[in-house]
Amino acid sequence: GVEHYVYSSVASADRHTGIPHFESKWKIEQHIRESGLPATILRPAFFMENFSAPWMRPSIMEGTLALPLRPAKKLQMVAVHDLGEFAAAAFLRPEEFIGRTIELAGDELTMPEVAEDLSRTMGRPVAFRQLGDDEAEKAYGPDMARMYRWMNDTGFAVDIAALRERYGIPLMTFEQVIATAEWAKGSS
Repeated sequence: GVEHYVYSSVASADRHTGIPHFESKWKIEQHIRESGLPATILRPAFFMENFSAPWMRPSIMEGTLALPLRPAKKLQMVAVHDLGEFAAAAFLRPEEFIGRTIELAGDELTMPEVAEDLSRTMGRPVAFRQLGDDEAEKAYGPDMARMYRWMNDTGFAVDIAALRERYGIPLMTFEQVIATAEWAKGSS
């Protein structure tokens, strides 16, 4: 009796990345399609809120954003809020969303740009430091280290401008998200 199923996957799930947590979401997507459920699949890119996660926030609070991304590589990101906005829109406008797979990102920044936004919001310097592959493996484990290597080599491919235009949902920028993050406000 399910009239509309909305599933949150991951951007690029269908691109055979070899990243275990991407591949498992792809299998779930395939199962949903095979089930015949009327469904919408939302594929968010990297969550902007990940910067407040226990594996990132402590070093940021100490003044260093340390990730295994190349300094010039842009990372597509989406706010958790925007994932919720798209899920709500899917339920409110099923005729427009059922049967669609939608990749989500609202901003695309290099890590030095992210560090600048963090510095501005926190009122103190945050510097970006690129972790090497060995450091990434040790810090994040093989699954996440593989994901960061893929992000450096390939990366997400969301057409952010087309996404905004097609669905009329205003997507948040990283600067907007971090400006409202309690953990980052005035922590100087």
